[in-house]
Amino acid sequence: MRKLLPFFLISLAFSFTVKIITNTDGISAFCDYCNSNITLRSGENVIENLKPPTTFRFSSFYGRGWVAPREVTVNATTTIYVVASMRATRVVFDTEPESADVYIIFGDGKVRVGETPFDGEVPIGRWKFRFEKDGYYPLEKFIDVKGGEKYSFNLKPKNLYTFITTPPASILIDGKVLGDTPVSTILRNGTHTVEFTVEGLLAKRVKVFVGKDSKPTTVSLRLPRVVKVKIDTDPKPVFVSFDKEIFRSPVVLKTLEGEHEIACWANGYEKMVKREIFKSNTSVKCTLVRNTHKIVFTREGTLTIDGSVAGYGRKFTVRSGLHLIEFSWDEDKRALWFSDIRSDRYISAGDDIGTVIVLLKSYMVDGKEYVGPGVVQIKAGRHMLYSSGMYIPFSIRGGEIKVLPSGKALFVLSDPLGMKVVVKDGESLKEIVTPGIMEFSGKASVMPVSGCKIKKIYSVGTEKDYGVVFIDSSCAGGKDE
Repeated sequence: MRKLLPFFLISLAFSFTVKIITNTDGISAFCDYCNSNITLRSGENVIENLKPPTTFRFSSFYGRGWVAPREVTVNATTTIYVVASMRATRVVFDTEPESADVYIIFGDGKVRVGETPFDGEVPIGRWKFRFEKDGYYPLEKFIDVKGGEKYSFNLKPKNLYTFITTPPASILIDGKVLGDTPVSTILRNGTHTVEFTVEGLLAKRVKVFVGKDSKPTTVSLRLPRVVKVKIDTDPKPVFVSFDKEIFRSPVVLKTLEGEHEIACWANGYEKMVKREIFKSNTSVKCTLVRNTHKIVFTREGTLTIDGSVAGYGRKFTVRSGLHLIEFSWDEDKRALWFSDIRSDRYISAGDDIGTVIVLLKSYMVDGKEYVGPGVVQIKAGRHMLYSSGMYIPFSIRGGEIKVLPSGKALFVLSDPLGMKVVVKDGESLKEIVTPGIMEFSGKASVMPVSGCKIKKIYSVGTEKDYGVVFIDSSCAGGKDE
């Protein structure tokens, strides 16, 4: 080892040392701090007492040879590797991906000669080249440089993950769409959330931990397939819950193969809940069973439910749900009301109670507010109806049914409830949702918007003050009067 000192006196405060290692004699270094040319020999050369910044400019064989690097600026103690040769030639280096640094390995160090795509001169002979790029493993190759060669290399990425699924799926990593499997990507260090969707349905969610400089990893997954499930019901339409998401029957759904929960329910029916495993396209039928309860009156009479006569007596069996109930006794006395039957009931039919059917949207009876049209049971006697600034006095007897302000009332009911229905009364058309009340002339035609044929109609066009339309929605499409 040879120590070379600057040719002028310098202060030793804050000084540093540079070690220059070369592969051959004949290399010179101009030191701007030293303001002199320093002749380097093969091996290790030490230059002491330098001040930052110091720049070295290298040349070889009196400027007639190839050298790298040509210029280096240093600010602290360091080691510089310099490679020189009398003969150099042009070569081409390409890498995938591009922008990789190209080095010649010399001793324990390396000398940068450029970056890819590289098209330049390197020394002739057998050299060890190294290609480096952030995020990729370095590649080292011994190459016999003769001149005119072209080399291409593929760099292997660090933290490369390849995802393969059966069936193919779309993949999201940390909420960002990556594409369809099979797909490869480079993941940064840390934990990532990876989601796989098949035909828009989330099939699987996994956590992937990526360590520093992880080796290429392949993740293979078997995902559930998409199947179609057709759900039909009797009666229909009714509410259908599929994995807690609510629809109306009949319905065709796309889901993933596996176990799922189906629930079907409607007013007046027992709720049906079942779990099934689907492995292929499947049809499911929910047949609902009516709930029934006993109702007992204080006297004998004729019971009419939803416009249909149920019979004469005191004790009756009625399916659960909301019903329009009429009870008549003593030949000329009647009571009418909506009743939500959910349990056994004991009902008093009193001689001192009358029924008012009010065909107004909002009104007050004896100061009590109601939202209509609606049915109000009230004690026999004189009363006051108020709506929109209009006062209507009226009187009612026990067992009497009266329509206010005047005319006839039409009750539109269905099984199940909640159907949209179009009522044609003369030349006018009105859409109503069951259960509904409207004024009509005494004869009307009715057609469900859903297109389901009316199976039963009671009391429309009679001499009563009100008529009842009951729609059985379990029938096929059509129209009736």
